[in-house]
Amino acid sequence: VAQQHMQQYGTTEEQLALVSVKNRRNGLLNTKGQFQQEITLDEALNAKAIVPPLKLFDCCPVTDGAAAVILACEEKAKYYSDKPLVYIKGTGQATLSNMSANMPDWTTWKALKIAAEQAYEKAGVKPSDIDVAQTHDCFTISEIIEYEDLGFCEKGEGGLFIQEGRSDFGGTVPVNTDGGLLSCGHPFGGTGIRQGMEIMKQLRGEAARQVEGARTGLTHNLSGFIAAHTVIIYGRDI
Repeated sequence: VAQQHMQQYGTTEEQLALVSVKNRRNGLLNTKGQFQQEITLDEALNAKAIVPPLKLFDCCPVTDGAAAVILACEEKAKYYSDKPLVYIKGTGQATLSNMSANMPDWTTWKALKIAAEQAYEKAGVKPSDIDVAQTHDCFTISEIIEYEDLGFCEKGEGGLFIQEGRSDFGGTVPVNTDGGLLSCGHPFGGTGIRQGMEIMKQLRGEAARQVEGARTGLTHNLSGFIAAHTVIIYGRDI
């Protein structure tokens, strides 16, 4: 996938590495993460090769862990908590081409685009309305493609999106504010719930690294060979 994206759109190894540098920096204050160590761009670029062009820091670690949440209707939530409520406003899910041989293009994830469109429509929002997002950064190239197929930028511009700081704090939409899988690690079943917890904290104003004024958030998860995608939109307002 990374090789094809580089060939088609000119994405560079440095742009891939910038994703890991950002997410490791975002994870510094996350005491639940596997790593709380910052890395430099040079360290990321000169790390051990895993499968070119991906290097050690381009790949998330497999991690032990678990997460849980309590979902409740508005009345029950108000009864049990006096904190600001966070609502699930829209969801979308799609599965296509479960075998890699059936995928017409590895760099456009059609199932993600379908799931995102469903979630945006149900929530009544657009990509430009998202204040903070948690995406499935199993590899650095994954986050770059997710910028594109979630509609945060045009197809092929994901590398520039990270290079220009548009997925960082102060940018267009901060992505993986708790460090993502690259910093937290990936306990599989616990990952989606962890993302939801971070969005809850962000929309309440309680996050370790807070996006100022965040009121609408998004989580994205994938499984299989980029075949199954789930997108959830959250909001402080109904």
